[in-house]
Amino acid sequence: MREVVIVIPDLYVAAGQESTPAARALPGLEQLARSGTRATLPVGWRPWLARWLLGPDDPLSDLAPAAVAARSLSSVQAVEGAAAGSVWLATPVHLLAGLSSVHLDVHGVLRIVDEDATALAGEFMRVFEGSGWRLEALESGEFLAFGPEIAPADTVEPARWLGRDVAEGLPTGPGARVLRRLGVEIEMWLHGSPLNDVRARRGDAAISTLWLWGGGSAGPRGPSARTNSHTRLCGTDSYLGGLGAHIGERRRALPARLGEVFGYPHTSKVAVVVELASMLHSTGERTMLEALGMVDEYFLEPGARAVKDGALEQLTVLANDRRLTLHRVHRWRWWRRSRPGLSGIL
Repeated sequence: MREVVIVIPDLYVAAGQESTPAARALPGLEQLARSGTRATLPVGWRPWLARWLLGPDDPLSDLAPAAVAARSLSSVQAVEGAAAGSVWLATPVHLLAGLSSVHLDVHGVLRIVDEDATALAGEFMRVFEGSGWRLEALESGEFLAFGPEIAPADTVEPARWLGRDVAEGLPTGPGARVLRRLGVEIEMWLHGSPLNDVRARRGDAAISTLWLWGGGSAGPRGPSARTNSHTRLCGTDSYLGGLGAHIGERRRALPARLGEVFGYPHTSKVAVVVELASMLHSTGERTMLEALGMVDEYFLEPGARAVKDGALEQLTVLANDRRLTLHRVHRWRWWRRSRPGLSGIL
């Protein structure tokens, strides 16, 4: 296989946090940081992944994340959404109230699927009928909020705000007032939502609100790119789903371990998006660092070993607005100083 790209979309750590003791060692990440090359991603991982998949001139890499995710909708949903002037990712979150502030806990990013997703979208349509806003469920467990055209607004994705005061992460800019008002109305609706009553009886976390981010003009859908039959996309991320729809490649389920992708026939490139939040919810891990230990064990270390053994030409890891690349020609760089723990992506 020629190349594997692994994206950890919700790993954001600031300098000074790298010394936090991890529950498990990170040998894969450390090998990548020691032997490979490192670069900064000034605008995050999404535009880089789009250019890697589609080429440097494809305009999709310049679109807002919500506009890309919207490409994964069915033709009927797309036509209905196109009537709106703007589209925003709407991520379900569970918030924790403290003595003086409300925080987004590391376990607070939720994925709502199946019957719950249908019920949530249906409730929204009934409560907000006539408002000009509509909600569409995505396979990722997130939603898209289609609404009227509004002035530009600066938003932050919830993965960048884990453990922080929600009030400081609210939208800003000319269009912020509209989004903030909608956010308040959504929070009031969900406070008494029948779906949350059902979730409480099951022992599931309540949906406190829908975090609106990554949006802007819905714009025209535009033509799809040529199908790239030698590329495979793995994971449930909504942006990845939009890219896959653009090239006619349906996302595959996230493999349990990276070794599974080497069995894909007629494949030269694979992109894998591994969410730490999903690891936290599915395995019962307590911290992001523990979940990262699992990602390292199941994905990063096997990838680095495959490069070393010659089974893989290049491994690229995108995390914390950094790009680590390990190529076959790098595997002899054992003389380099080790970068322990998380320091390699700071």
